[in-house]
Amino acid sequence: MASDTRLVEEVQKAVKKLKNSKSPGNDGITGEMIKHGASYLIEEIHQLCNKAWETGIAPTEWKKSVLVLLHKKGSAMECSNYRTIALTTHLGKVLMMIPTERLRSQIEEHMADEQAGFRKDQFLVGVLTDICAKISAR
Repeated sequence: MASDTRLVEEVQKAVKKLKNSKSPGNDGITGEMIKHGASYLIEEIHQLCNKAWETGIAPTEWKKSVLVLLHKKGSAMECSNYRTIALTTHLGKVLMMIPTERLRSQIEEHMADEQAGFRKDQFLVGVLTDICAKISAR
């Protein structure tokens, strides 16, 4: 039962992390809709996440993405002037945030200070400054 409670708390935390004003995935559900679903919706998402963990199968719609091309600048006739974004469902994001946070908490202590990419409160400029200072001190 403790792991069940843990998962409920993880779902709540993941829902709070959903960003506002982001486009929905192919299900049309926004992060704000999920946030406003309150405890009832959290419990439903929790049950769906539990089922996905137990069976190893996530809902098909949660795994689909809508690819959108965005024009960056320059000629609209040049393919290199576009970038692609993938719109995924917010419910799928909630499901994936749980193992991501579990892994992050496990590996953080084993990572060298110089590994700054994609880490909270780590900035490449600061790491490069530290490395330069170490080299200069030699």
